Amino acid sequence: MEKVEVVALSAASIDIVLKVDHLPGNDQKVVGTHIGDIPGGTIANFACAISRFGLKTGWIGQVGDDREGQLLLEDFIRFNVDTKYVTIEPGKKTNFTVILIDHSGEKSIVVVPTIKTPADLTPLQKNYIKQARLLYAAPYDLDYFIKATSFAQENKTLVCTDLEDNSALNRDNVARVLKLADLVIFNRDGFINIYGEHALFDQEIFTETAKEIIDYGVKLMAVSMGSNGCLLVNPTTQLNIPAIKVKVTDTTGAGDCFNAALVYGYLKKWDLASTGIFANAAAALAITAYGARGNLPDPTTVLNFCRENNIESKGGKNRNDN
Repeated sequence: MEKVEVVALSAASIDIVLKVDHLPGNDQKVVGTHIGDIPGGTIANFACAISRFGLKTGWIGQVGDDREGQLLLEDFIRFNVDTKYVTIEPGKKTNFTVILIDHSGEKSIVVVPTIKTPADLTPLQKNYIKQARLLYAAPYDLDYFIKATSFAQENKTLVCTDLEDNSALNRDNVARVLKLADLVIFNRDGFINIYGEHALFDQEIFTETAKEIIDYGVKLMAVSMGSNGCLLVNPTTQLNIPAIKVKVTDTTGAGDCFNAALVYGYLKKWDLASTGIFANAAAALAITAYGARGNLPDPTTVLNFCRENNIESKGGKNRNDN
């Protein structure tokens, strides 16, 4: 079996992208322009992004036996993502989303899952995860997530999880996820949904909450804040790294690119500040084109972007994990 460094699990879809003058409210009708049917999905976007950074990556998941499923597989090939353990479901429609983007690049997303998550991984898929350095997964289906990440943990494969506001986690069950993760990345609303606004915006409470998360054995915690940058915490350091201002075209997939860049820096053993700056810069570049994968950068492009904008970046300065 050819080894991969990163395995990404599930969550691929076709994004039906529409441009509108403004995002509609209740009982409003707006006229839209069809931008395209674009391969996407949070975990799949991550897989393509981290493959662009040069790490050999595979994706495990399911697609339908339709045109949309074929589009997803072709795009994985375009980004050199291994798909040998993808399941094609006969007679099923591939998962899709409808994305409305306004003139500022902000968006609303409707997720339409059409394929049921399997009960467990196959033996071949388990072996694939066992030989990888890191498994990237999100608890959209909590039981499936726990089975996969428990297996990874038992076999000393690092686990990174993405906790968004649609993860259905709360203070009562989030511990089930945290104790299985080495890296935990929240988006702003995902963090607030679990811990409350006060835990994010009150510095003392945030520090207490971050310590609670780290105490589960988490090696790196991040909260991506969009235009407000990101918060990074490891067992010894807490940083607030500002965003990089660019002309926004489409914010779809920015968080997925940010997460990939953060994992890349972590696996390269960069220090916390360098990793955060690199991740913010990668996300900034990603939002300058339509589609979650419209402008996924490689490391050289990101570091050159930092230099051109006089951003302090030390990509390559190693941390000490001892």
